[in-house]
This record gives sequence, structure tokens and C-alpha cells, in this order.
Amino acid sequence: MMNNNTTKKITILLLLIALSFAFDTAKATDFTYGGLETYTVMLEKVRPSVCALEQFPKGREQKFHRAVCIFHNNYQGRDERINEAAINLLQENQKAGLPPVKQNFAALLEGLLHCRQAGLFFQKYKTSGLKSLIDKARFCRERRMAIASFSDVNWEHAYFDYEALTSEHIPAFTLKDRINEMSSCYAPSGVLDPSLNSECGIITNMSDTEIENVVKKATDEVIKKYFIGAESPVSAMFARKVDRAKGLISSANKRITEIASKAAPLNEQYKALYKTYVTARDSRLDKIVADYKMSVLLSQSILDEYDRWKGGLFIMSDGVNNVDLLPKIKERSNIELFGELNRITTGSIIPKMQQLLSDIKIVANSDSAYKKQVNTICKVYFCELLNKKNLPQIVRLCRKPSMNNNPLCIAMDGNSWRSGVVVANFNGSTQQKTVLEICQSAGLPAAYAKIGISKEESTVCLKDF
Repeated sequence: MMNNNTTKKITILLLLIALSFAFDTAKATDFTYGGLETYTVMLEKVRPSVCALEQFPKGREQKFHRAVCIFHNNYQGRDERINEAAINLLQENQKAGLPPVKQNFAALLEGLLHCRQAGLFFQKYKTSGLKSLIDKARFCRERRMAIASFSDVNWEHAYFDYEALTSEHIPAFTLKDRINEMSSCYAPSGVLDPSLNSECGIITNMSDTEIENVVKKATDEVIKKYFIGAESPVSAMFARKVDRAKGLISSANKRITEIASKAAPLNEQYKALYKTYVTARDSRLDKIVADYKMSVLLSQSILDEYDRWKGGLFIMSDGVNNVDLLPKIKERSNIELFGELNRITTGSIIPKMQQLLSDIKIVANSDSAYKKQVNTICKVYFCELLNKKNLPQIVRLCRKPSMNNNPLCIAMDGNSWRSGVVVANFNGSTQQKTVLEICQSAGLPAAYAKIGISKEESTVCLKDF
């Protein structure tokens, strides 16, 4: 969709082209308009031999006529100095005052000269690889001057034309040629094309499509510069984080191997000690059980004897005296029971059991330290690498062929693990566990053991580092 400025320019250009055809069909020498002053560019006034200042009569319009002569003898506009000389003459004469028709024609020629100059400087700017800031500044200045000069032309009083001649005379010697040259300045490839406004820091009204294209281009450049490729800052940041995670995992695996290596002798010692303990325990228990049975039987017998005593059976009589047998029964039972108790509690098994308990505590403490370290690694993985903000980059990283079998990588949909199984050799046997199982067994809260937690959850999770 074209904006209002573009529509207005096209309308003006179409009007000028129509005027040029109307002027071409008229006889230049008879060109008048309602008795008002007109101006016709005559061939004899623009020949190379008459462009010197002294060839024109002195007066208010001397510089104007000389500038017109110079313009038409440098019709291709490739000489910067000649263009600048003609511009200076036209500007001086416009300031001094000219009739309206010549003032308008001078503004038209000055705009064309600025347009030519802008084209020359823009070409130099491009040749320098867009590095010559001086040529860029000159291009922008000439461009602004061309737009201003064309704006000064009052087309309602543009009563000027060219002498009607055949093609063998000076090239491009018609009003239509001037209008076409002005149109080419505004054409898509011209120096006044609105698409070059941004090059000179000029802000114009843009259509929705143009805004979308500019935004998309800028967004693509930012994404390419900062997010895509091995050298982008974000990729480098995630590469460092992945390297850090790999380092932690490698360190953890090494620590696990060391713990397993140190635990192996302890396990063997524990087994041997436990075997000794079981043997000693069983031998003691067997005797204790047997002694217990005997004690029960003895106690039962005592109770039976007590019951009998209650019936007077423990009162012995020799025919003269009665003898109470109960004190002798108590004396006999106390010695036997306390002797058995001393035999059990003063043996060597208690120190051995205490040592076994101490060894078990050491193993339990090592397991706690291991779980704490694994818990830290899991928080880095779930709370920093797999949070909602960083998840798209991890998915992109996991697409690399070298990451196909990485157990920490996730699937393309970003909602599940591609291969979450960690395989390790422990004490001669292969152990397999998923990443999630390892982290949960190490105490990672269920609230964080998932893919894509929020920024707030990630912050809370990482606070205790």
C-alpha cells in the first residue's frame, strides 16, 4: 500500500509528463500564456562558445543565462565541478531576484543538478564499500537540496519551454527530457527513492508491510548475531553451561568410582565381621535359648514346689521338729540365675557389636555426602538448563548428531527425554538408572524434577547454592 506522499509524487509526475507533451506540440517561439511573461530556451543561447560570462549582457539575469548554458552543455552531469558551478550561479541569481517563470525554471534545473551530484557521491560511497562517511554526507546533503529545489517549483506558473529543433542538434534539448530526468530521480533506482531515506537518517511514513519487513529483517539479524551459530553469545553461554554440567557429571562419576573403590574393602570387612558376628551370636543364642528353656523348667518347678509348700508339703517333720524348706529353695535358685546373667553380659561380643555399629555409621555418612553432591548436579540440570527460558536453546543443542546418545538431552518436542538412562559399572556389575530416578533418589523435590519450570521456580531452586 502506497502512503500519501508517494501518491502525491506520482500524481505530480504524471501531470508534468502530460504538460511536457503539451509543450512539445506547441511552437516554442509562439509560446505565451494569457499575456504573462514566458521563457523559451533558445539553442543559440546554450552553445558551448557562448557559455563564458562575458558572452552574456550584464544585468540581473546574466548568471541565470550562463547557468542554463552550462547545464545543457554538461547534460550527462558527470563533472562535479561543472555541476557545482552551475548550482552556485543559479542560487546567486535566485537570491538576487528573477521573474517568476525563470525563478521556477532555475529551481527545476538546480534540483536536477543536485540530483546529478547526489548520484555521483552515492556511487563513490558504494565503491568504498559503504565506508566513506564523507561521500555519504555529501550524498545526503545533495539529496536534501534536490528535494527542496523541486519543492520550490510552482508548476502553476511554469510557463517555460524549449525551442523546437530536430534531433541532430544538442541532445536532450526538450522540456520532456527535463521532466523525464526529474522522474528518474524519484524512480526506484533513483537517488530520491524513499527507500534511501533511512540511509540519511530521514524518518518517513511507512506502510504496515514495510514496517513488518524492517522488523523481520532486524529480528533475523539479531537472532543470527546473538542466538544462532557456534560463535553467538547465547550459544557460547549454553555451551559453557553444558561443559559445566559435563564437568560436574564427570567429577561425580569419578567420585562414585572412588567411593565404590573405597567401599569395596569396607564391604568385604563388613561381610567378614558380620559372618563372625552371626557365628558368635548364633552360638550364644543357642546356649541362651537352651539355658532359657532350662530356666523356664526350673522356674516352673520352683513354682510347683511353692504351690506344694502352700499346702504344707515343704514342712518336713522328723516326728519331733518341723523344718521349713523354702529358704533353701530361694538360695539355690538365686545363685544359678545370677550366674547365668553374669556369663551373658560380661562376654566379648558387646565390643564387637559396638565396632560394627561404628562402621555402619561411616558407610551411612558417605552415602549422605554422595546424595548431596548428586542433588546439586540435578538442580543445575533441571533448574538452570531445563527451565522455560533456556529450554528452546537446549532443544536446538540436542539436535546435533554428537548429542544423539547423551542421557541429558531432551526430545524435539521439549517435553520428554530422548535417552534418559545413565549406565555405570559398580563393583563389577552394570547399573542402569534414569536421570529422573537418580535425581529423585538424591532428594530433588518433585516440584523441580520436570522440564520447563518457570523463572520464579528456577530462582527459588537455585537459592541454596
